[in-house]
Amino acid sequence: MRFFAFWGDLLDLKKIIDHDLNVISSKYLESIKFKIDKNSCGFYQFLKFKHSIIYDFPRKVSYSKNFTVPLKYTTAFEKLVFLCEKGNGDLYRYQSRKLFSGRSLPDMMYLDFGVHHLHLGLNLNKNGMITGTEDVAFVYINDEEIFFIRIAPHQEWHLKKTIEIIASERPDLLVHRLSLGIEGDDISDMEIKCLREKGINYILKIGDNSYKSENVFNSYGSIDITTFEDYLKDKIAASIRNFFNDLVRKQDVPLDFYDVEIIELDLKSFDFFGLYFCCNDQQFSELIQL
Repeated sequence: MRFFAFWGDLLDLKKIIDHDLNVISSKYLESIKFKIDKNSCGFYQFLKFKHSIIYDFPRKVSYSKNFTVPLKYTTAFEKLVFLCEKGNGDLYRYQSRKLFSGRSLPDMMYLDFGVHHLHLGLNLNKNGMITGTEDVAFVYINDEEIFFIRIAPHQEWHLKKTIEIIASERPDLLVHRLSLGIEGDDISDMEIKCLREKGINYILKIGDNSYKSENVFNSYGSIDITTFEDYLKDKIAASIRNFFNDLVRKQDVPLDFYDVEIIELDLKSFDFFGLYFCCNDQQFSELIQL
């Protein structure tokens, strides 16, 4: 039994939250056959996965002006477009082979340019992913639209021509990344590759505009994920304390210690969590909104 002293140090509660969120998220990851890195935080691996996966929504499909499909990928590409428009075809299966591995390196093209790469195979491999192809479709995706930029070799993940096409033809997709007040640099492709590999953020000048990266990143991935993880855990801790404060005010007898466990978390939108607690030899559970 784990006891949380209500009037005690918040660090005790933090340890409980860290443990329980790891348990909940690890169970979910195991259920989808995600290869968990036992040496890393399960909840962080879940947040990284959630940040990277493309969820299914019916989307408008658009193309860059010079977008072409090599003949050998025609059938696979037509199927991919159909799934994008319908929004119910497990689009994630076309993503990186490493999506379901906790030990995989971050997709720096996505963290930097905000661009996903989709493989163009026809069949599923043994892990349920579309078979990998030498060439991939570079795409910019939001919940409403998928913009096909170009089909090119996988190793062209650092070429700035990809982001230049978006800036030239669809600047509306990059408005949120405009750098106001700080001018960027005209950085070469090799410099971009080097900066990504070292986890160094930069501001890129394209034409008259300067753009920051889609995510703040380091060598280990998105700093935005770590920031959100801390924010969410602090919010859960504050919600638990507020709940107990209200509980104490409503009781006529002293309530000093609680056995506390987070038994549920809304993993989709983080709108609520389920709390089990024991006080004065009675057990309770409560659904708490965030």
